[in-house]
Amino acid sequence: MRKRLLPITMVTSLLAMMGLLLTGCHPCVYEDLSDCPQIVRLQMQYADPCGSSVPDKYAPLATGKDFRVMAFRADGSRVKLELPGQTTPPTTESAFYDVVVREYGKFTFVTLLAEDFTPYRLDEVTSIDQLLLALETTPQTHADLPEIWYGISDKYDNTGYSARGTVTDTLLMGMEEKLHTLNFSVKGLPAGAYTLEVTTPENALLASGLPQAGEVTYRQPLHIAGNKVFGTVSMDLFRIAADRAAETKLTLSDSEGTVLYQTTFGDYFHLTPETKAAFCERNIDMSVELEPTDQGTWIMVAVTVKQWNLVYRNVTLG
Repeated sequence: MRKRLLPITMVTSLLAMMGLLLTGCHPCVYEDLSDCPQIVRLQMQYADPCGSSVPDKYAPLATGKDFRVMAFRADGSRVKLELPGQTTPPTTESAFYDVVVREYGKFTFVTLLAEDFTPYRLDEVTSIDQLLLALETTPQTHADLPEIWYGISDKYDNTGYSARGTVTDTLLMGMEEKLHTLNFSVKGLPAGAYTLEVTTPENALLASGLPQAGEVTYRQPLHIAGNKVFGTVSMDLFRIAADRAAETKLTLSDSEGTVLYQTTFGDYFHLTPETKAAFCERNIDMSVELEPTDQGTWIMVAVTVKQWNLVYRNVTLG
């Protein structure tokens, strides 16, 4: 008769539990269990930014080469975790990602998955504020970032476990893609160097409940050279919450810093409850067309947003 072998994940879990029993972290062994490690079992569930399930829930793992788990205390400081050797989350429904905590309290867990986190310098993060700052501001200096999947949960609380020995708690981590890519083009300006800026208002970024201190401005150069009649720029920015998108500012300036065109996403996109859904998209395509006047000013003659509309209106640009 063939012997049925236990799955590797089950064998690993059994070995881990045997190790904990040998160290005396079972309530039947002795009374002082305050030094016993606590296990947090993380289960990732992937969804698109609108909250719908990803059709292939493990598709993000195809490009995700770098997986990070962090935990933070109530005061925002970072908790030291003991992590398993694997560098990516599990790819089967029956598997979990277990981490060990050796202190007691209420903690916020964050899981992050990307092809490469090097631009974000996450190894230097010591607090939840520093983490958010790294995620928000890195796109200011990087124009082409890989997608980031990000989950957060403040549901873990092992207060009072010091008399229970080692306990395994499961946390469901809802993972969502956290970047927009803004593809912007302008037609009608003469050859030259320009700057495009996108400024998000306070608490506008979709960071799953993490606080934001204030405005964040992303900027990228836009060049029009030779006989080109238009210029394009692509920029990544941390995902904007749909209900704050209307207040996000877009500014186009020349090389001298003179503002040629400024608007808000609310005016530009004519945001309504229906069009807010656009901010669930990874890529946002938008363009303006300008024409010179006899007075040396510029008139915006057309706006196009993802083929939704073609809006004509006269705007005098300074």
